[in-house]
Amino acid sequence: MKPLSSLEAQTVEKVAQKITQWGLQLPTLFLLEAGQPLSFIGGQMLWVLQPAASLFFPTNQIGHWAKLLEKPAALKLLQHKLETHK
Repeated sequence: MKPLSSLEAQTVEKVAQKITQWGLQLPTLFLLEAGQPLSFIGGQMLWVLQPAASLFFPTNQIGHWAKLLEKPAALKLLQHKLETHK
């Protein structure tokens, strides 16, 4: 398994902070646990939808999220961050 880059780890940290700020840790943890086997497919779907999604989001940001979804280490880190954030 390939380790996360510092940029990827920072992105996961920011996402965890926002989820915690909104008080959605429990539903997110549930979805992460239930949908973990499908995360790779989610990343692939982002690649397919990238042309249409680029109307609303920067293309490089879509690619960045697709790569993160394809990495199990990113999801494990997000899960860990959500479990430890208060």
